[in-house]
Amino acid sequence: MKYRDLFDMLIPRVERLGLIDTSTGRADAAELELYLYQSLLDIIDTFDFECYTIIDDNIAITQNGVRTYALPPRFGRLIYPRVMGKRGMFLQDVTDTEVFELEFVDPHVFMKRPNIANRRPTIFTLSERTLYLYPTPDVAAGGAAYTIIGTYIDRVDRPDLDDDVILPNPATLVHNAIYLIASDTGKINEGIIKQRNDSMQNLIASQTRNINIVSFGRKN
Repeated sequence: MKYRDLFDMLIPRVERLGLIDTSTGRADAAELELYLYQSLLDIIDTFDFECYTIIDDNIAITQNGVRTYALPPRFGRLIYPRVMGKRGMFLQDVTDTEVFELEFVDPHVFMKRPNIANRRPTIFTLSERTLYLYPTPDVAAGGAAYTIIGTYIDRVDRPDLDDDVILPNPATLVHNAIYLIASDTGKINEGIIKQRNDSMQNLIASQTRNINIVSFGRKN
């Protein structure tokens, strides 16, 4: 399915609901494209979908005494924690026999850490598309660097209408877009809310692994 197919599904539904430009009596195509994109962003920001999950075995190579590393261009966000503080980032030593999981901390907490001698990092934080390690790295076994490896969610760019929809249950994008439009125009009703929530539940059920639900509510 293409995004154009979803767009064609969205237009008549929006118009039937009366969610139209009063001056033209028609839905605003450019605005609907933006809502479809926002719908995708909201869904991807709420769940860790396999189709948007990247496994990266070479995020960066540490340097002795350097604690900051640029995030990959495709980095969108961290995965949600399965265990408190564990967000999918690891260090691998030069021997490839040991992998150490890093703990995520809030940037404000990170900055309060005391200065200590360089050693293998145990925690990390993110700020302005930069990954910070603590303690500041030394070198791994054998005098070589560590490799930062991990899993993260892909960056979501605005799709073209001719792009393929890779998200399972594509109709969820339409139902969520209608929910967003109706919320913004003050025309939300129980039917729209139920359709969107039912569609979200079907989307969850389509996954092959457990997904943590953060919230069905709209994020500010």
